[in-house]
Amino acid sequence: MTICRRHKHLLRLTFLLLVLAVTTYCLTIEEEDTLLQQFQEYFPTILFHHAMSTDSTQEEARRILSESEDTTVACVTATEQTNGRGTSGRVWMGAKGNTFVTIAIRQSDFVSHKIPLTLLPLQVGIFVARRVKQLLQQLQESTSHPIPSVTLKWPNDVLVNEEKIAGILIESFEDWFLIGIGVNVAYAPPVPTTGPNHGRKSTSIATATNAAADWNTIARTLGMDLATDLQSFLRNPTISATRIIEEWKGWADMNMELVMRDTPNQERVKVVDMLPDGRLQVVGQDDGVHRTLVSDYFF
Repeated sequence: MTICRRHKHLLRLTFLLLVLAVTTYCLTIEEEDTLLQQFQEYFPTILFHHAMSTDSTQEEARRILSESEDTTVACVTATEQTNGRGTSGRVWMGAKGNTFVTIAIRQSDFVSHKIPLTLLPLQVGIFVARRVKQLLQQLQESTSHPIPSVTLKWPNDVLVNEEKIAGILIESFEDWFLIGIGVNVAYAPPVPTTGPNHGRKSTSIATATNAAADWNTIARTLGMDLATDLQSFLRNPTISATRIIEEWKGWADMNMELVMRDTPNQERVKVVDMLPDGRLQVVGQDDGVHRTLVSDYFF
């Protein structure tokens, strides 16, 4: 495989940043600005924007895109997010050291590939799982911990040892898909077991590796790396629904028992199969009823 000179430079930059981060070297504000400029240089068609603090990267992206006409992909990262949200209006708790990013892509660019829209969340989940696993492997080199298991829970939650480390929210804005991604890098916020924000126990990269690092730098770089992944995906003429489904299945634990969080009795189900458009077929563990799901029902 041939790697162009620009991508070689970016790989060196990412590797250098990881080395600095693992040795707990903290970038200065000037160095962080240089990091942003270098990513912008290597990927001139992506609009990179970073906020030290914002209410939500989804809302920050709306504000940025309202003033940008020629952009095809935008990447909005934040050091701190004060009013983030997850699926179904749930609160996404934000603390410094975690990844908060919204990647905006043109709806027309995705639709042009003639792939069912229901596969977009699955593909984004694949990208996040890849990056999380890569990061765990790289950080594990500085510790004696074994590399933990990374899996996907339908449609796009990323789990590490069956605990949630990342979540994804996709919204529509004019001709854009706003892909909001939160990854627990430095901190694993406590998740309530009851109430409207109840869910699966969380974990973080720091917890899983027990490594010491400059988590702010790692978190920010992770967000920008995911933007480059999505841009490459949109430019790939060989994309197919079959390939997305097969790769997603390779990341999933298809035998995991799932709990339908919004049902009165929190019904337990098992996966039967995934349809070609990404919908999930499940069967109830108690009543044996088969269902086809098209949204995020589980915790």
